[in-house]
Amino acid sequence: FPDNPEEFDDDPRVSYNRVAGRYMLEAEDGVEWEWIANRWTQTARPLLKQQAEVYKVAGVDESEENKPAAKKRKRADAKPHVKERAARENTAIYVTQLPEGVTEAALADFFGRCGLIAESVDSNKPRIKLYYNDDGSFKGDALIVFFRPESVKLAVDLYDDSVFPTTRGNNNTHMRIHPADESYKRHKDDLPQETKPAPSAKGQRGGASNYDREKAKRKKEEMNDRLMDWGEGDPSAVYGDRDRWEDRLVIIKEVFTQASIKQAIIDGDDDYLQDIHEDMKEEAEKFGEVTDVVVYDLEDPGVVTVNFRSADAAEACIKVFDGRNYDGRKLKAYTSDEPEVFHKSKAK
Repeated sequence: FPDNPEEFDDDPRVSYNRVAGRYMLEAEDGVEWEWIANRWTQTARPLLKQQAEVYKVAGVDESEENKPAAKKRKRADAKPHVKERAARENTAIYVTQLPEGVTEAALADFFGRCGLIAESVDSNKPRIKLYYNDDGSFKGDALIVFFRPESVKLAVDLYDDSVFPTTRGNNNTHMRIHPADESYKRHKDDLPQETKPAPSAKGQRGGASNYDREKAKRKKEEMNDRLMDWGEGDPSAVYGDRDRWEDRLVIIKEVFTQASIKQAIIDGDDDYLQDIHEDMKEEAEKFGEVTDVVVYDLEDPGVVTVNFRSADAAEACIKVFDGRNYDGRKLKAYTSDEPEVFHKSKAK
């Protein structure tokens, strides 16, 4: 394939997709490729077909009309049948050797090609966990939980030992992807936990367990509906537009200082950083859907990053935030193609 954009116009296989905002190439075997981060990457379209195939249930004729099974009359002396619970299939992958600067939103965009990524019942955030060292630096590891187990094999087969596409610096490290059978069990408590109501008093109906089951049921129905959209060949129906994640990540500096954190501790303000997180999120949501907000409390001056669903929302946010006064400091807001590494406390 041509690797110089100046040569694309001379290659009849290459065309420019104005909707996606990138060059597309159709190879002789009919496989489509897209130009991302200065390299050709296979498009999601053939992956949709693969995903549809792995989602089929063996032995089931989908064209056959479903008929309700006849109910059997229970014998009065029949013993209750205890159904054994089937072992839960693994739906998670553990990824290592990821480059610096990777965000949860970028991972959701990339691995979303392999299938729907599971979401938190309460927050609707993708179930993705990044791991950090004790000094706050990114470890290069991530845990990703899919909605369906078939996506695990697809992710391993397609992307294990490949380079994560990013325009942030030169990234030549090949990531490794493994089914997270043991890793998921070991790290699943690190994922965001759902908030639960207090258990009901004895004898009362409802309570935490029924509440959780109802929420989980609604979330599963919602994900199944979105899975149908995904399978019909429209990834944007699941994850929105495919803007570069660098253009959707707004970096905001001068939000706080180490001195202001120390003063908050002296004043007994334990919620200082949490209040900053909520302030930034509330203001950012005025410009569009926000997928993630991170406060890097080890940086001086303080840094907050905001991930938007679209690049347009990020651009609108920058126009308002850049130069804006906040707690006596003038904010700096921008997006960056260059690698910038920020640090935060492990518990943040």
